[in-house]
Amino acid sequence: EDVNSEDNSISFAISNAIQESTLSLISSLGGIGASFDSEIDDRDDPEMKPYVFAQTLCTKHIASRFSEALAKYLEELSKLANKDVGLYKTPIGSLFREDIGVGTNGEAQNPENSEKKKHGGKSRRGKGDFGASIEDEEWERQMRKELAQKKASSEAGPSRSSLSAKEKETVVRQDQERQRITDVLDGKFSRALASIRSLCLSDIEIGNSSLPSVSKPVLECAVSQCIAIQEIQSLQIQCIETLTALASCVYEIDEEYAPYMARSLIVSCKAAKDGSSDGQALVVSALPSPCEAASCTITEMDDLHDQLSGSSFSFLFPVVRAALTGPRTTPGCEGALRVLERHAHLLSGEDMDPVVVSLRKDMAIAVLELLSHDRSLQFVDPTPYEAIVSCYRCDDLEPALISAEIVPLLDERGALGTTYCRLGSMMALGAIAKNHQKLCQKNPLIENRVWLNCFDENDRVREAARTTWSILTGGASDDPNVLLPPSPMYAVPLLPLLHHSNASVAKAAAEAYAHGVGKHPVSIEKNLQKLCSTYISNYPATAEDKKQSSALPSPLVSKTPIAVAPSKKKLISTGLPKKTTKKTTALSISGIGKPKAKKKAVKNSALLKPKEERTFDRTILENQFISEKKVAEAEKDSFNKVESRRGVIRTISSCTEKSAEVQLGFETLKLIAGFLVVYGLADGNDEVRGEARNALRDIVATNGDSEEAIAFLLPLFESVLSSGVTDESVLGPLSTEKVPKNTVAADRRKEGVVVALGSVA
Repeated sequence: EDVNSEDNSISFAISNAIQESTLSLISSLGGIGASFDSEIDDRDDPEMKPYVFAQTLCTKHIASRFSEALAKYLEELSKLANKDVGLYKTPIGSLFREDIGVGTNGEAQNPENSEKKKHGGKSRRGKGDFGASIEDEEWERQMRKELAQKKASSEAGPSRSSLSAKEKETVVRQDQERQRITDVLDGKFSRALASIRSLCLSDIEIGNSSLPSVSKPVLECAVSQCIAIQEIQSLQIQCIETLTALASCVYEIDEEYAPYMARSLIVSCKAAKDGSSDGQALVVSALPSPCEAASCTITEMDDLHDQLSGSSFSFLFPVVRAALTGPRTTPGCEGALRVLERHAHLLSGEDMDPVVVSLRKDMAIAVLELLSHDRSLQFVDPTPYEAIVSCYRCDDLEPALISAEIVPLLDERGALGTTYCRLGSMMALGAIAKNHQKLCQKNPLIENRVWLNCFDENDRVREAARTTWSILTGGASDDPNVLLPPSPMYAVPLLPLLHHSNASVAKAAAEAYAHGVGKHPVSIEKNLQKLCSTYISNYPATAEDKKQSSALPSPLVSKTPIAVAPSKKKLISTGLPKKTTKKTTALSISGIGKPKAKKKAVKNSALLKPKEERTFDRTILENQFISEKKVAEAEKDSFNKVESRRGVIRTISSCTEKSAEVQLGFETLKLIAGFLVVYGLADGNDEVRGEARNALRDIVATNGDSEEAIAFLLPLFESVLSSGVTDESVLGPLSTEKVPKNTVAADRRKEGVVVALGSVA
């Protein structure tokens, strides 16, 4: 029967008999293909060609097709929701009500019953209802009777006569959807798993050769968190049985341990969340402690004392990686690193296996993950450093390494990671530099990371990095402190590392930048200018103060007219003696000798004319008492900005060290000194400001001894000390938009200049 799907393709409804016949044919093909042994038989022998064809057909073409189909059907399963699974569990011809739902055992759940279960007799003074027990027993018997009736009716299906016309239409639509879901679950998905089992069980050699193609989608099904697999137990069983069948194809380990290997893979891997793990469907997680299945698997691999086939190692590698992940070592898994290092020999040489070569990056990540924890010190034979070097040890006659395989050595997992990770990365990069000079020369990040770690505070890391640097540059010197200069583009990748979250990396980046400046004297001003611009871009804008003139503004009076005081009338002389006012003395004011005051007669207020109230504009009134007014709000500072500025100041301080051999010209000195005075000494962060003050002191002490420099520095410091204001022209090409001009910044500059003046003296 042909069915047209949405994408205009044609699918065929295959009966179970045809499916069984297909599985039998696959088993027969596998048996035929197993008759050819590549180590003994000649592929060009005419008698062997049918067997070669059958083997190639099974391991290359059929296996890959099964893998693609299973991955496609798993994606369809992941789109099914709870209601789809509930619809699948109900029989054909029945009405599925979403509001009622279906339980995991297939019984309908009535919301009214759940409400009845919540019923409880009201307590009497908190002592309980003495008559409730009899009622509860009767209610429980009635509930059991109702549930039994509903279960029987749901199994028999609702009668058509009891459904309305609208409900019958719904049943028809649900039957169509139910059939589609059944085709996916019981048809496509289950048959794909059965086909893979049939292929792998046809012959152990054929199954082992098919592991790289089919293991990943089968493992994804076994650890999938989709609702269909979690709710339908039969699907879970099929996934685990298929994974166990694959484990039985690891012919180096006894078949009786296949369930343990399957279980250890399920424990080691988890389904990745959307948008995580770089698009990978599986994520390897640390093993629980203890874990019997993983311990058994690692022990069997280690006790072999030999290499597994590339297909077997690729299949069990997630268990090895999980054993090396996390801060704790799972009991029984101590041999995981030994197993990994043993199979690193399959990455190169005569025993090179393409399947294992594709795992080089993951193997390196597993060792670097181990090095990020202190438990890595417990591994002695081999050490993690020997293991990481063995992952990249290969001669130049073999296929060259690709950049993607080296990425873990260059990021936070390696050269920018913990101390042990940095040491292991430098050793591995040294092994790469010996045989892959062209790859190292074309990748500027390799040069950057090695040059960075040449100034690491840890002695072992620094020595390993300088040894690798000597290999990269082709220079040999008896003095390890003598380093050949890096490329002129050294500064660009170092700038973002100046404020790295790892304090050791940030400190090493500052010294590496400073020594790079000394190695390239022609570009000193350019690189230091770039450094100062980085500081200014992370400098928060401060609130400026604008002083107002002491004169009052012209429109002092408000728009509302102010009542004018009435003018005094001229008095007409009558010739009578004038009334004299008594002079007040200190005693009269204090009340001594003062005659008793007479009460004035109260006049009728109705006869008085009310005075008009004087009103002023509020803003004008407030402006009379405000001497300064903010014209710009301060920009908020952040931790990242502070660390960026600290990194720049730290680099400038490193330029004053004798080993950096940085000689500043007069113009460069003016630029750096002016930058530190204008921006650094006025920084709002105490730590940054303190480091800027020390940097200015060191710059003046090491480069300010010439007459020309003193003639510039003394007037600059004296003007700042007197007023706190600087001439922005000293910044030269640097931006002046964020120069702080408030009173607080001026006071901070005065404090910092005092220290610098001592250096000039």
